Amino acid sequence: MSVVRIALVEDDSRHVQKITAYLERYRTEKGLAMTVRVFPDGEDIAENYKPEYDLILLDIQMRFMDGMTAARRIREKDREVILIFLTSMAGYAIQGYEVEALDFILKPVSCDVLDFAVRRRIC
Repeated sequence: MSVVRIALVEDDSRHVQKITAYLERYRTEKGLAMTVRVFPDGEDIAENYKPEYDLILLDIQMRFMDGMTAARRIREKDREVILIFLTSMAGYAIQGYEVEALDFILKPVSCDVLDFAVRRRIC
């Protein structure tokens, strides 16, 4: 069984707690081998990015480097990774086409919506 490697790029600790709990629930229910690494800002993942993730859940609005800029940097090094944006503003969805984002999840993230998005992308 291969390990599903997920990066969660989110600056709000409340969202991090909720999303990691949802991912853990999904991992347990599906019997998956999964790792989740949390990055508190786009800058933290983009600066020294190595193509080692299967899926990146990426907040758009962050303090130092926004998610769109981080996604552009990631795409320079990794054309294969699946990007799913997390945002409270639906208007960003159009910009996601520039970086070939495969999905957008509106905040607050619900367990069912996250389960569906992850299942569509990694199973």
